[in-house]
Amino acid sequence: MNSAVMVAVAGKVFAIPLQDIKQVKWFGLEELELQEGLFLRMGDDRIPVVNLGCCLQLEERTSELPTGDAGLLAILFKQGDRQLAVSVPEVIDQRQIIVKSLGSHLSHVPGVSGVTLTGHGVPIPILDLRELIGRQ
Repeated sequence: MNSAVMVAVAGKVFAIPLQDIKQVKWFGLEELELQEGLFLRMGDDRIPVVNLGCCLQLEERTSELPTGDAGLLAILFKQGDRQLAVSVPEVIDQRQIIVKSLGSHLSHVPGVSGVTLTGHGVPIPILDLRELIGRQ
């Protein structure tokens, strides 16, 4: 069994393997920076942020900071020696999953490494963040 973080994007559920995640954190407005893209400030580091909904072509791309006292929920991960982040609207939970292959006819879906099933048999795509962000 593997562990995964379940996230909701545009009303759809996706799994992200826990082994791929460095940190899940809520960032306040004071930790965000907008300069030729959105960045998180962590100490002296500036970490580029990509909206997961945009990567999945489920949401429109936006280049604005959150308004009001809102912040940003982000999943941080490493790609080689670079630290990157994806913003997500909601983390549902963390759970144990069984990974199913996509089969030969779907094995080349970019950014999706497999599927897992809910208790009711509904498939949930398992995302490969490195591949998904690498295509951006």
